[in-house]
Amino acid sequence: MNLQDLYSISPQMCMIALSMLLILYDLFVGKNSLLRPIAFIGLFGIFVLNLFLWLNIDLGKSTYSFTNSFVLDEFGLFFNSFFIVAVIFIIYISKDYIESSKAKSEYYSLILFSATGMMLLTSSIELISFYIALELTTLPVVALVAFNRNNESSESGAKFLILSGISSAFLLYGMVIFFGYTGSTLFKDIAISISQTSILNEKALVLGSILLISGFAFKISAAPFHMWSPDVYNGAPIPITSYLAIASKVAGFGIFLRMIYSIFHTNSILIQNWSDILIALSILSMFLGNLIAIRQVNIKRLIAYSSISHTGFILVGIISLLVLISDKGIGNSLNSASSVIFYILGYAITNFTLFTTVIIITNNIKSNLIEDFSGISKRSPLLAFTLSIVMISLIGLPPTVGFFSKAYIFNAAISADLIWLMLVGLINTAISAYYYLRIVKIVYLEDPISNLSIKITMSQRILIIFTLIGVLIFGIFPRPLIDLSYTVVNILV
Repeated sequence: MNLQDLYSISPQMCMIALSMLLILYDLFVGKNSLLRPIAFIGLFGIFVLNLFLWLNIDLGKSTYSFTNSFVLDEFGLFFNSFFIVAVIFIIYISKDYIESSKAKSEYYSLILFSATGMMLLTSSIELISFYIALELTTLPVVALVAFNRNNESSESGAKFLILSGISSAFLLYGMVIFFGYTGSTLFKDIAISISQTSILNEKALVLGSILLISGFAFKISAAPFHMWSPDVYNGAPIPITSYLAIASKVAGFGIFLRMIYSIFHTNSILIQNWSDILIALSILSMFLGNLIAIRQVNIKRLIAYSSISHTGFILVGIISLLVLISDKGIGNSLNSASSVIFYILGYAITNFTLFTTVIIITNNIKSNLIEDFSGISKRSPLLAFTLSIVMISLIGLPPTVGFFSKAYIFNAAISADLIWLMLVGLINTAISAYYYLRIVKIVYLEDPISNLSIKITMSQRILIIFTLIGVLIFGIFPRPLIDLSYTVVNILV
């Protein structure tokens, strides 16, 4: 280990240091009111450090560290920035929840530890470091899911722990097969080896790929590996539900892209097998997520099934990417890869707005039932309007960022001659409109369950307006996000 190694992962090291600082400060000083400001100041400093690394990196070049286990590039630094912003958002919306909790420093630290794992995950280019980062991501989330310490929360935490362990076993078996047949855990060495492999080895590597995809499918909650998400989303504290829906899913797709470009693009048979499997997962995720969401009466469970359906849409971009790599070469896949990043960004912006609104409403009405959202327009016109715009964005209608997210993904499918898959996506978009617009109907057309106004603090009002502007402005002027998406994936190609 040298200074260059430490420089490459300095944002991750600072996240760990901030986590430990919060725990030690709470232990020795005990002024809980200062924990939140310390967390914000620390995260802002880490974001500036990450931005400094991004501005000073040689564009188009990668810096390798820890004997080629991690890489410093625009792709990893982008995801670092995303996870830091996501953590700032989660801590911000957790104010009401954390004030009622006894374990404040532990809550902050667990989120920071998990985010550190995600940051390491998307910069990993070696199987062992990848797996360690994955576990660092998952285990703190298990504790956060069970943070309410009631029966429902504890059950959700136990389910998540058990199923996460099973998915990790799939991933490990897949990794073992690749290591056994290539003799290396480094992504670049595996890529070289599988590009020259025999037919006999290819059959084993296909099995390894199936195991890897099964493990990944759990992490991104793709059907039929989605069984954990509705119960976990429902049992977890709602800020942690938002953390799972946004940051955890994005981390899964980030390492998905990294591994495709680092390893699997070199073997056409593996690319074809990945495409076939992911097509089945995508279609199943879209239909299952949307059809079951129709029957949901709890807003957290509806968000869970909505998240599953959006996984299916993002997989359309991944499939298009694989098909283009197979048919036209890796150099022609940039548009598909950038469509995945754009969708991730649009989905995140929309969900930031969604969870800000839902948390304020549920905290005021003391219920997660959708029917209890009735008449919100009469109690808070701002929340009703924001929730309606969010639903329109999740459907994928203009003038919201969700429209361009789906348009970009569907354009990638057309470029890969997957018009039939695009049509499946359009059918599911129409299905999703039913349950999204049902919420708008309840909010505007039904009588309120109470005449009491909903209390919104000035900071909450500012956050709602800020995120709402993001949903609308990028739905009218998407070019900045498109350019950012191209910059992020260009280093991989």
